[in-house]
Amino acid sequence: MHPSHYEIYTADKIKMEAEEQVYSRKIGTVKTIVTSSVELGYGMVFDLEIYQEGGWYTVEMRDNSFILLTGTIAADTPCEIEYHIQDHYRTPLGAGRYRIVQEFSSNELGISYCAAEFDIR
Repeated sequence: MHPSHYEIYTADKIKMEAEEQVYSRKIGTVKTIVTSSVELGYGMVFDLEIYQEGGWYTVEMRDNSFILLTGTIAADTPCEIEYHIQDHYRTPLGAGRYRIVQEFSSNELGISYCAAEFDIR
């Protein structure tokens, strides 16, 4: 594992949250809800990170091939995005605090990285 290199956007214009706060170790998919006051573009490439020893670390991928789909989130319209953990990471995952990191782009903000945190028990 490598230390995270992301600077996570935490201001009010974009919010990304996991639909559930706790998942089982046999996690398959994490659904997130993204809300934004500006129109956002995004792709389906994402990173999974774990919180250990006071910092975030990137979890090694089993399969890093992604279908290069892109999407747009309209301003002020909540959007659900599903992340298929079992397709890209070795499961079951160990217990701990995790986050999905997603890149978003907008004319107003440029490139922003947002995260949805959750626990595995």
